[in-house]
Amino acid sequence: LQEEYEWPTHGLLIHIDRSQKEVYDPARGREKILTFAWDNVRVDSENNPEAAAAITEEMAARQDAWYTGAGESETDNYGYNAILAAAEDNYTIVAEYGGIAECSATRYITVLQADEDICIFMVNTYYYLGGVHGSYDSEAVCFDAKTGKLLSLEDLTEDPETAKEKLVSEMLRLAEENADGYYTDALLLTEPDHYEEAFHALLRDGSWYPDMDGFHVFSKLYELGPYAVGIADFCIPWNKLQGVIDNRWQPKPAEGSATVQIMELEEIPEGSMEIADRVVIGDGGESSLILFNGEARDVSVWVSGRPLLSGRGALLLRTDPGCGTPNFPAYAGRSAEHDAAIQRYGRGT
Repeated sequence: LQEEYEWPTHGLLIHIDRSQKEVYDPARGREKILTFAWDNVRVDSENNPEAAAAITEEMAARQDAWYTGAGESETDNYGYNAILAAAEDNYTIVAEYGGIAECSATRYITVLQADEDICIFMVNTYYYLGGVHGSYDSEAVCFDAKTGKLLSLEDLTEDPETAKEKLVSEMLRLAEENADGYYTDALLLTEPDHYEEAFHALLRDGSWYPDMDGFHVFSKLYELGPYAVGIADFCIPWNKLQGVIDNRWQPKPAEGSATVQIMELEEIPEGSMEIADRVVIGDGGESSLILFNGEARDVSVWVSGRPLLSGRGALLLRTDPGCGTPNFPAYAGRSAEHDAAIQRYGRGT
């Protein structure tokens, strides 16, 4: 990251910052009754600003739909006002009969992949509006990294119908081969005679994504199995999809090597590194850099058992001011395929 560093043509810098609202009981204002928190995504690119702007705009529109309740999915049609009303009703019940007073609606976004071809976000949503337990949902949002276009399954193949039939047949194979294992409980709500119909229904936007292991297709909560099982995930290996999913969307072999070095911020010569963004959390604390020299891909950094940076080719800036999660701000410079630096501030360095 010297001053003369040039951005790669596919370089994306992804910023994710956290927003949060807290509401206290209307009577005394002492007891928290609602935490409403969400992630905001901004994507920058020096060489491809149009694609970055398109991705940013789409992710912002999705967040607005979730906040206002204008979304089409089951987890997007609540909205802040409806959730606040539910939290107030829950507090009234808890005040009289006991129970958990604090409700929550939180949305957390992770970067699964960001390379020259595809940018994938996983949008995870959790609700607790009273009762025995909460509910959650996951949605994969995939973009063409070159154009910023939101991808559909039809964009990944020259023959969508054949591709869908192949995906369903592979899901049926997985269910049959693992009939006494994972899928025993995961498919408890679906009769074997109805598997094919149920699996076809999963081939919708938001319920699939590619990664290094294969092509994932996953369900909603309660769609195929009980709450205790969670979301059923089918991972179809790439060797089963040759000629079905276009090669561009499949992971490519990488060559090269890199060394990793940890340095204190004050050890870096002034002016030798361009800082694209900076986040400071709390007062004081140590600042350090994790430097990657060379070509590094698929880098994950873990601190105290939690992922600080992860994702295939991901360039990530994340800030988390609370919401029950550790403060893991990070700056990943330029490209995980080239020189990269992660800069952390605050406690627990």
